[in-house]
Amino acid sequence: MMFRPMVLVLLALALSAPGPAAAEREPSPLVNRLSAASSAYLRSSATSPVAWQEWGSAAFRLARVLDRPVLLGIGAGWCHWCHVMDRGPFGDAEMAALINERFVPVKLDRDERPDIDARYQHVARAAFGTGGWPLILLLTPDGKAITGSASFLAEGNGPRGLRQLLTRVSALYRERRHELTAGADAAHRLVTMPDLSASGPRAGGGAVDEVVGAVLGSFDAAHGSFGEGAQHSPAAVLGLLFRRYGETTDARAREAITRTLDAMAAGAVRDQLDGGFFRYTTDRQWRAPHFEKLDHVQAQMLIAYLRGYQMTGERRYRVVAEELLGYIGRVLTRPDAGFRAYQDADGAGGDAGHYLVSAADVESVLPREQAQRLVRHLGLSAEPRAPAVEAPAIQIGADSGATVDEVEAELRRGKHRLRDLRARRGEPRVDDTVYADRNGLMASAYLEAYRVLGDERARDMALGTLDLLGARLRQPDGGLAHAAAAGRLIGPGLLTDQVAVAQARLDAFEATGDGRHLAAARELMRYAVARFWDATEGGFFDRAPSGEDPAGASVAVKPFLDDEMPAGNPLAAIVLERLYRITGEEPYERLARLTLAAFPSNPARLGPLVATYAEALDRLERGAVRAVIVGARHDPRTDALTRAAQQAFRPGKVVLAVAPGSGQPVPAPVAAMLAQTTDSSPRVYLCTASICSLPVSDPARVRALVESFGQQRR
Repeated sequence: MMFRPMVLVLLALALSAPGPAAAEREPSPLVNRLSAASSAYLRSSATSPVAWQEWGSAAFRLARVLDRPVLLGIGAGWCHWCHVMDRGPFGDAEMAALINERFVPVKLDRDERPDIDARYQHVARAAFGTGGWPLILLLTPDGKAITGSASFLAEGNGPRGLRQLLTRVSALYRERRHELTAGADAAHRLVTMPDLSASGPRAGGGAVDEVVGAVLGSFDAAHGSFGEGAQHSPAAVLGLLFRRYGETTDARAREAITRTLDAMAAGAVRDQLDGGFFRYTTDRQWRAPHFEKLDHVQAQMLIAYLRGYQMTGERRYRVVAEELLGYIGRVLTRPDAGFRAYQDADGAGGDAGHYLVSAADVESVLPREQAQRLVRHLGLSAEPRAPAVEAPAIQIGADSGATVDEVEAELRRGKHRLRDLRARRGEPRVDDTVYADRNGLMASAYLEAYRVLGDERARDMALGTLDLLGARLRQPDGGLAHAAAAGRLIGPGLLTDQVAVAQARLDAFEATGDGRHLAAARELMRYAVARFWDATEGGFFDRAPSGEDPAGASVAVKPFLDDEMPAGNPLAAIVLERLYRITGEEPYERLARLTLAAFPSNPARLGPLVATYAEALDRLERGAVRAVIVGARHDPRTDALTRAAQQAFRPGKVVLAVAPGSGQPVPAPVAAMLAQTTDSSPRVYLCTASICSLPVSDPARVRALVESFGQQRR
């Protein structure tokens, strides 16, 4: 980056500047303001000796009045190292005194304000070569980053290095401020400078082919992972590959999907005792996890394993999906509908080793021979570790003479005993906050469980969640707030909140035929266009301008690249494309195309980061198969045809149940065929963008046709 040298010079100045003498210290006028915070993570620091302020205009106004830099700490309640930082450096009285006397300390929950976090993560990576949580940044009073790190605890001098940096930046701020602010201005420009050439997507499938090629080129077949180093949930990449296989039967896509699902299912990234997936692993082999379990990770992995089962018919994927439903139901499901945000990485009392087990743990709860088999299965030893499948049941059965079913039953019982032992240590905390975008993803995942498995309880939970979001997260302006906790709305409603819930509303409409959900999706997208659309250059901003944030955090951002969540603009384009396929209203399609046209024509260089973009582009260029079921509601024959279409593997398909005489729009060829027949029996028409099939009334044939109609085999 062109500004990196300037930033490094400023850091050198900071490290060479003399520290303030002890006699210069003055009593701090600050007091800790976190006791009334909506975030449980922030409230956990309400008794910290650091005089933390909540993020907001008041904190930065205070920094200007006191003429001090800001120390910004960004973290999350699920983050182990955030807790360590709070108990360690920020729990130290001498460190706290230095911070309180020389800075205005501000603490931010990245879950409550992902928009703020995204801006500072970007500048931290671009200017300082750091990122992640806890992210500690020193800012000017207008919010521009001077320096910072997410690695103070990992660096050799740790808290000592932080203390030195604070001392010297404080001195530099007083004595050589113009140089400091010049560097902060340079770092700020890294956020505002576009790093993508916005010339619009190429027509045809060329751009999609290139992204798929880049994704498959990054695939590590030996480990079932993508790229090198740390591995996060590859949900967006898998979504693109599922669609690729569904539309083209590309064998490379299928192999990458199955190898990844198998590797994750066997790895320590999956909680082998209690179900659920941890957020990520630090290695390529899925063996060294960080132990937080987030709701949106569970939602996206649930969809992935349901589609894996749908694509292959392999029971092992259904087992993982049902286990996930069990974990979510036990731990993340709220009694009044909706889903909790996360389960912490640490056990009760800050136990960082809660999820680790040893061979001795197994031997303490099982007879010797059973313990030996479970230890072998999970690859355990004397040293506590995160369990992973090292010896599958079929291998243990072959060696012991037992059937696979017998071995699996025994291993399952043993895991339950081990889970109970682990639970007695004290379960990790679960955060009760309801986030709109993440609950939208979870509702979509539960509706997928209904479509694939016929799980009516999952359907009802999803519908209840959507009702809860509509009732409790509605803002006065008609949009959805970002979150709610303890009866309070939290944060401004973001683009992803509107579009993720709109997506779930369309899933609910297809699953139930209830027009309320279609109307709700349309209303959310009207709101998104009114609040977030860039009428000059196209595309959606991630949030509406508020004037509340300091200059350093006020830059306009159009989310395009996936991270742990699908990117806002491609997801909005997918929702708009679906609305077009459902309603036939062309303005939705035009807006979807304009959304994608705001971004680069050469996305392949970004590989897995543009998976959702490539999926959106493919849906617009290739179109979607529509299964139009014409038949009376509550007729068992109509229901059977609908279920057959829903259970078919064809990612991106649209399933529309149309009651005769309802006036609901249908594709023109279907309308023409309906006008020429007097047959009132339920039937299905399969349509692509250009043609429709003759009517079909056999459910088995419907499923086969949905999976193959208009397919372009490779």
